[in-house]
Amino acid sequence: MNPAEFVQTVLSQALDVPVHSQVPLTVPDTFLLHTVTSNRPVANGPVTASMDTTFAISVISSSNVKAFAIAQKVTEVFEDVYEQGKEIDGSGLAYFSAEMLPLKQPNVSAVTEKLSHQYNAQYRLIIA
Repeated sequence: MNPAEFVQTVLSQALDVPVHSQVPLTVPDTFLLHTVTSNRPVANGPVTASMDTTFAISVISSSNVKAFAIAQKVTEVFEDVYEQGKEIDGSGLAYFSAEMLPLKQPNVSAVTEKLSHQYNAQYRLIIA
């Protein structure tokens, strides 16, 4: 499975907020944005069957508590998929790590000049 689709599917099924791979035209009050930052095949014997992927998330919300809770939940969701051996459309995780746990970043909308709360995190996973 394509790593971006895998991340989108896992997060969409687990979270109660909109999940996007690019900033939506109409920005909701709370949403999660994910971006694949690197993606390379992993040699697995004679056949390349896995992808080593690094992806980043940004959770943006008018509520600091909500933004932080969602960012924390992302880590828990992927840990659960990995530790329980869950498969998503026939693909699972052979490896998962949090490269950067949620870090608060300032975020002021250029359009509305409204302050919102943003947490960024980065993860590495190998899809098998």
